[in-house]
Amino acid sequence: MPCNTPPPAVNPEHIEDHDEEEEDIIYDDDDIIELDVTDESMLSFEAHDEAVFCCNFNKTGSLVVSGGQDETAFVWNINDGDTVFECKGGHTDSVIAADFNHDSSLVATAGMDGIIEVWNVASKTKVWDHEITEITWISWHPNANFLFAGTTTGECWKWLVPDNSVCEVFASHGEGASTGLLISNG
Repeated sequence: MPCNTPPPAVNPEHIEDHDEEEEDIIYDDDDIIELDVTDESMLSFEAHDEAVFCCNFNKTGSLVVSGGQDETAFVWNINDGDTVFECKGGHTDSVIAADFNHDSSLVATAGMDGIIEVWNVASKTKVWDHEITEITWISWHPNANFLFAGTTTGECWKWLVPDNSVCEVFASHGEGASTGLLISNG
């Protein structure tokens, strides 16, 4: 429907009565509406102290990595919500990207501070880090331990992790690289 077309007329016979739902709505003197919400989630992970900005599953769906405003990332078990380990290293600003590599042996975290850290999932130790300008995204190669990252200044980076034997920078025209995607064949 074009933007200047008025909405269709509403037939009053088709309007449902929502009295049952209104029982959960509480009004106060300032006309602020509060909803009485019941949490029916099967699992919640509450280790972060502040807002969560990113979350990714490993390839088998058994682990999750989440990062947030609290400058921390956590690897946790999807079955019971228990923390596997805390990726608390050198981030000094919000963790805005986190992801597992192709075989879930490594997990990378990236912050607005430009710091990327890679952790060995089995040993729960940091095995690699690098600092660049503010990061907007990271992505692992689907079949190898190549890690890619994009920045607010537009460059895209590539490393072989944890060896660091290959490092390439793909220049830009000065605009930010807000997203990146590697297709399944790499």
